[in-house]
Amino acid sequence: MASDGAVEGTRTYPITVLGDADAGEILTLQRAACVTEAQAHRDVNLPPLTQTFEELRAELSDPDVTALGVRERGRLIAAVAETPTPEPTSEPTPVITTRQVVIPAPVGYWDTPYYPVGVYFVR
Repeated sequence: MASDGAVEGTRTYPITVLGDADAGEILTLQRAACVTEAQAHRDVNLPPLTQTFEELRAELSDPDVTALGVRERGRLIAAVAETPTPEPTSEPTPVITTRQVVIPAPVGYWDTPYYPVGVYFVR
C-alpha cells in the first residue's frame, strides 16, 4: 500500500458530490451495473432497474441524502448514496448506504482500469 493509502498499481480518483442534475447518469450507471444481477436472479424487477428518473431525482433532492460519485474523463463510473440512520446513536452519525454502483467490467477483464475503482470507492 502506498503512503497515501492507495493500493499499488491503482489510480486514485477525486470524489465529487452528486445531485439531482446527475440523475440521468446515475440511472444509466445503476442499470448497467445491475443487469447481470437481474439475469442471475431471473428477475428484471429489481428496484435499481425499475426506479424511474423522477423517483431518482426526488431521492437526490432530499436534503438528508448524500450522493457521491467518481468520474473518469467526465464519465460517471461509480456512485454511492447515504442517509443518516433514523435514530442516531453515536457521533459521527451512522449512515445507511442506499445505493452503491460501479461501472461493470467487461466479462473476463478483471484487470481493466475500472475494476480497482470499486475497490477504492468502498474503502
